[in-house]
Amino acid sequence: MKGGLMDTDIIRLYVINTGGTLGMVPQDPNDPESPLRPAKTGKELFRYIRRPQGVNLKITLEEFGLRDSNDYQHRDVVELCKMIAQAFKDGSHAVMVIYGSDALEEACADVEMTFQNSLPGPVFFEASKDPIVKPGTDAITNLESALVAIVDFVTRGFVGVYNACDHKVWDGRRICKVNSGYNMFDTPGMPKIADVGSGVDLMGNPRLKVDTATLETMTIDCVYESDVMTLKVSANTPPWALTNLVQGKPKPKGVILIGKGQGNISGRKWIDKDVGSWIDAVRLATDQGVHVGVISPFQDGKQNALLYDLGKKARNAGAIDLNRNTYPMAEIKFRKAIAKCQTLPFADQRKFIQEYVSSDHVGEIPEGEKYKAPYPVAI
Repeated sequence: MKGGLMDTDIIRLYVINTGGTLGMVPQDPNDPESPLRPAKTGKELFRYIRRPQGVNLKITLEEFGLRDSNDYQHRDVVELCKMIAQAFKDGSHAVMVIYGSDALEEACADVEMTFQNSLPGPVFFEASKDPIVKPGTDAITNLESALVAIVDFVTRGFVGVYNACDHKVWDGRRICKVNSGYNMFDTPGMPKIADVGSGVDLMGNPRLKVDTATLETMTIDCVYESDVMTLKVSANTPPWALTNLVQGKPKPKGVILIGKGQGNISGRKWIDKDVGSWIDAVRLATDQGVHVGVISPFQDGKQNALLYDLGKKARNAGAIDLNRNTYPMAEIKFRKAIAKCQTLPFADQRKFIQEYVSSDHVGEIPEGEKYKAPYPVAI
C-alpha cells in the first residue's frame, strides 16, 4: 500500500484533449509538408500508447475544442480548471491535459495559481515537438512517460501540476519552454522532479497532499486582469512605445517590461529629446494610473532589481519588481494582483501588487536551501 492506495486498486485518470502539436495532422493529406492543424481526438491518440504494465488504470477521455495552443486565452484555462475540479469530484485520481508546447508554461502557472495548493491529485500537462503521426515522434514517449509518472505519483500521494517530457518530470510552478527541441522544457532555479523510464527516479520535491485538503476545500481563484501587455526593452527601443500606449484610449491596466540583466531598464534620453528615457516613461505611466512591472530576461530567481543604480531609479519611478518569478508565473501573478486591488487607492494598489508578486503562494519562488530538503515536501 502506498499513499493511501492499494497496489490492486483502480487508478482513475481523466484526460482532457485540447489540441496542440501532439494531435496535429497536415492540412493536405497528400502533402506531409503542408501546414499542421489540430485534428486527432483523444481516443485516436491513445491508440498509439502503451499503458504501464501491472496497473489497473482506467482512462476517461474528454474533448475540449481542438485548437492551436497559441489561440487559448485565460477564459479557456478557467473552463479547463472547472473540468479538472469536476473530474476529481467525480472520483478521478489524476488528470492529464493534452496541450500545445508554446503556451504550456502559461497554462501551468495559471492552473497553479487558480487552485492555490488545493489540488487533491496530480495534473499533468502534456505536449510534444512533433505530431504523433510523424515517424520518430516524441509524442508517444511523452505520453507514455506521463502515464508511468501519474501512476507513481497517485500511489505516493503527490499533488500539483507537472509535465513529463523527454523522460523527465518538470514542476509546473516554474516550467518554461527554453528551446524548440525534444528537451524543450526546464524549471530555472528548481531541479527537475524526476527521471522516467520503466519507473520513476525522484530528483526533486513533489508535493504531498496536506491532511486538511479535501474535495470541499478545493479552491478555484479565477480573478485575472486581461488588459496587460509586455514589451521587451533596451536603450535602442523608443520609450514612446510605452508613453503613447498609456496616454491612448483604451489603455492597459498594466505593462510588463522585460529589461536587461537584473531587470534594468535604460535611463538614457532617447534620440528625440522630447521623448525622455525609459525611466521617464515608467514615471509617466505610473502617473497615468498604469502599473508597470519590470523583470529580468533570466528566470532562475536570483535577480536583485536594486543591485544597480538603474534598477533603483526604475523602482523610484514607480516600477514593480517581478523578479524571483519565472516570466510565465510573474505575468499570471501580476494580472491577478491588479484585478484583486482595484478598490484601493492607486498608491496602495502598487504596494499590494508588489507584495503579492513577491510572495511565495504555491512554492513557485526558490529561496536558499528550500528545494534541498528531503522529499517529499508537504504543502
